[in-house]
Amino acid sequence: MDGFLKTDGSVGSPVALSGYQKAAILLGEIGADCGVLSRLGLTPEQTKKLNKAFLSLGHYNPYNKFQANREIQVLEETMNNLSFAYSQVEKKKSSELQNKVMMEPEQVADVLKMWLRD
Repeated sequence: MDGFLKTDGSVGSPVALSGYQKAAILLGEIGADCGVLSRLGLTPEQTKKLNKAFLSLGHYNPYNKFQANREIQVLEETMNNLSFAYSQVEKKKSSELQNKVMMEPEQVADVLKMWLRD
């Protein structure tokens, strides 16, 4: 199934990520203008740490297995925390997650706040 990323737990060993790196990956996927970022009320120090996390992750290449697995790990954790059931994410249709984020921005903000405590 070309173009699909399976999220059935077969993506390999979990990658150790800080909460800020998880938040950066999620915000990179859903977009910073999704209505969630404004609900976080980040301090200048948190904003600085989040920007540093974005930079530490480097340019995202969806064809790089390590980077794709890292993204899937974060998306799975997000979906588990939001109680959204899904079995796969179609790469070309990340709008599905974005639509869910638009419907539940407070829940997504709560997940990000949890990660930013790390």
